[in-house]
Amino acid sequence: MIGWFRFCLSALVAVSHLAGPNFDRANGFYAVQSFFVISGFLMTAIINGPYAGRPGAFWLNRFLKLFPVYYVVAVATLMAILVAPIHAVTFTEAWRLSWSWPTIVAELTVVPLAFDEFDWRLISPVWSVAVELVNYAIIFAITARGWKWMATVLLIAFAYQLGCVVEYGFDVHPRYTTWYAGVAPFSIGAATYYIATRVRVPAWLGAAAFVAWCANLAIADEAGNRYLFGVVLWYDNIVLSAAIVMAMAPLRSGEAAMRLDRFVGDLAYPIFLVHLLIAFVVTQLFPDVRGQSQPLFALLCAPLVLVISVALAQVARLMLEPARDRVRKGDRAAELELATI
Repeated sequence: MIGWFRFCLSALVAVSHLAGPNFDRANGFYAVQSFFVISGFLMTAIINGPYAGRPGAFWLNRFLKLFPVYYVVAVATLMAILVAPIHAVTFTEAWRLSWSWPTIVAELTVVPLAFDEFDWRLISPVWSVAVELVNYAIIFAITARGWKWMATVLLIAFAYQLGCVVEYGFDVHPRYTTWYAGVAPFSIGAATYYIATRVRVPAWLGAAAFVAWCANLAIADEAGNRYLFGVVLWYDNIVLSAAIVMAMAPLRSGEAAMRLDRFVGDLAYPIFLVHLLIAFVVTQLFPDVRGQSQPLFALLCAPLVLVISVALAQVARLMLEPARDRVRKGDRAAELELATI
């Protein structure tokens, strides 16, 4: 039952990009860290569950989950840029097209974005997907092998985080944008899985953690003290996210509630991918709105972002989920067939 949490996080990322830094200082930074905790939990769970001993099925399903929808939004973004190239570059420097082979490969495969900075990114926030993919590999190869492996990775990640705090103080960027910075929240998510398999956390504790998480986010958004924002509340956010996931992920509710939770959870990724493209379209239709009020601009974009995200999620459910289900359930013939496409 963490679909609602994922939806909230994706909405916070979109708001952080569309409403401007004066309106929202913390939400985007903190939401990405919470996403990494969720992914660490889920990847450890499925590697030890339906994909145990099935590396091909695991990676094939990661591809089917992430890349087809990404390619659709990337192509739509490229078309929008080509239609209005001058306006596109004004909207974001990341859309100053570069046709070098390294950049094209990075756009197609995403993973290189975790290791180098590229001036051209069709979907600017996709660097965090690259960080996720690298950390999936770390979890797959090491962290999900058991408690001791997880603890080792977590200790190394903790040492890096501590070194960053000592070296850079409250500056969160060294602990935010790189793949090795992501190892800490991913490892905490993995630790959360191991704890949840041994200790049943009551739902009320998850609800209390969610209330505390919201309060922590609100305080961080208003925090004038940079040390409070970049250290104390930063790590509070990660720990509280782990508590929410540990309590809520194993919960089972009625069939209708579960379907609704999955539906809103499935919107998270399309919202994350499409919101900047929609923002660009809105700026072309209403060129004066963004300059007058960024919160109003975000509000104007929200219905269209939601509609397009629902459409993308539904198309993915109809066209991709049957194939993903076959792979998930161990249909080896289907796995081999899909792997050749």
